[in-house]
Amino acid sequence: MTLVKSLIYSIQTLRYYEREGLIPAIHRDPNGVRDYQKDELYWIHYVQALRNSGVTVASIKKYVGLVQKGSETREQRKQILLEQRQALLKK
Repeated sequence: MTLVKSLIYSIQTLRYYEREGLIPAIHRDPNGVRDYQKDELYWIHYVQALRNSGVTVASIKKYVGLVQKGSETREQRKQILLEQRQALLKK
């Protein structure tokens, strides 16, 4: 199954992710209609996986912001994920 076929999210969820800054800005066509590209679909899937593993909205926002700043933030992003891993192991 391809990623596109496996992604089924409500409109409300997608707009919430966008509004809260959990995913980068979504490309829009000339009429202003959201036109999800492959990279954006990967982001949506990744954010959903983070949420399913208990990562807070605040942590995801921080993570997305760090990704947008570039590769110099890799260690900070890694730390966020390691902290979440430790929290999951404690459960």
